[in-house]
Amino acid sequence: APTELAMFGTHVDASVDFFATGKLLLGTALARLREQGVAGIEYAIYDIYDPDPALYQALVEAAGFKQVQEKKRYVWQASEAAVKVRVRLEFRSMATVGEEEFARAIGRVTVGTLDRRDRTRLRQSGAAEASRWYMRVLKEGGCEPEDWLLGYLKDGRLCGLVVPKRLDDKEGTIDYIGVVPELRGAGYGYDLLIKGTALLQAKGFKTVVAETDAENLPFQAELVRAGYKHQGTLRCFRVDLSRACEKAGAAQQVPS
Repeated sequence: APTELAMFGTHVDASVDFFATGKLLLGTALARLREQGVAGIEYAIYDIYDPDPALYQALVEAAGFKQVQEKKRYVWQASEAAVKVRVRLEFRSMATVGEEEFARAIGRVTVGTLDRRDRTRLRQSGAAEASRWYMRVLKEGGCEPEDWLLGYLKDGRLCGLVVPKRLDDKEGTIDYIGVVPELRGAGYGYDLLIKGTALLQAKGFKTVVAETDAENLPFQAELVRAGYKHQGTLRCFRVDLSRACEKAGAAQQVPS
């Protein structure tokens, strides 16, 4: 499969021309990556970390990047009281059900997803390959099978899943969460979210971060209901290297 990479920021010193230097840096990097067989690059701009998000967005767009997603960042801060988990669901860990069962559950909850990147991935590669991709990505940040949870109704039907994980020494994150299509709209996303939050609180995390597509209004409502507050926006960009490098090469040609 064609290689896709992520680019983690660009720094341009204040002593030089921002756009001229930035376009040269990005253009050179993209050309070299294209020579190495990389098909596309993703670039993320986080307004809570980047010094001037609008300026850097203009730079990457000038280099050929197109915005493919906007995500909202929500943060939960612990209080003295322990989070109360509702008892509508029975939870089983991946350590109990196995990786294959968990991967199948990922395939179920991504059907009809409101996440734009997930929809693109499903359209391009299909549900089975998308599930395998998600499993690989989720494992990259560390895998604790006893914390990866599937939620079931009392009659044994799968309801959804939640993957709470350590983000760093101080913060946890709801890395993945989803409800099967036929059970959406009944508040089960809240049940899963609260279960994941409670697990992280029990591990000693005072802060939990969750990100969701800006178009996923139902889950944003569940986050607010669970005590999460919106703090920051992440914008994701992607460039097709074949087109970007051809454009950059033409722009750098000097007339004789």
